Amino acid sequence: MDPSLTPKDLIERLPSAEAWEALYQGLQPLILSWSRRSGLSVCDAEDLTQEVWARLVRLWDGHKLFDPSRMQSFLPFLRVLVRNVITDTQRRRRPPTLTDAEPETDLASLPGPQGQDGISTLIAEDFQTAVAARLDERGQQLLRLLSQGIDKSAELCTQLGISQPTLWRLRLRLVQVTREVMHQNEPH
Repeated sequence: MDPSLTPKDLIERLPSAEAWEALYQGLQPLILSWSRRSGLSVCDAEDLTQEVWARLVRLWDGHKLFDPSRMQSFLPFLRVLVRNVITDTQRRRRPPTLTDAEPETDLASLPGPQGQDGISTLIAEDFQTAVAARLDERGQQLLRLLSQGIDKSAELCTQLGISQPTLWRLRLRLVQVTREVMHQNEPH
């Protein structure tokens, strides 16, 4: 394949095997770098790179997920995908907790909402209100759905009437606002 092709050109040629191979060769060092910066060993980072590409191919599956004219949206998508694979890998490795061992525990039977006492509930509600005040309407809708326990991307997209990339942007904004509110309320 022509080495002068950009990632944008390669995405336009997907799902050809040559385009996948060239895209892999061009972006593998970036994925390895992101993986290593997250604290993974070289071996784990290489395994993670393979998992990222496997997921990317499954997600692509003949559908045009990315509009080449909006190439700048591919790298953030790829970075989120890498973060998700890292998180999944870390979850698989963590030791089981009491919650994992006993999924039949009914949270409603615990004291207070979601097992919290009254003070904790008030703090959580105040925090959620402070976060919601900084979000636009869609962000507030996302926050409400997440607080209701709806966290599957497909269901969130359907209920909000948005695309997957829009959901990623909303989630990123929610994380940013949450961090801002947390830092604002830290004791000085």
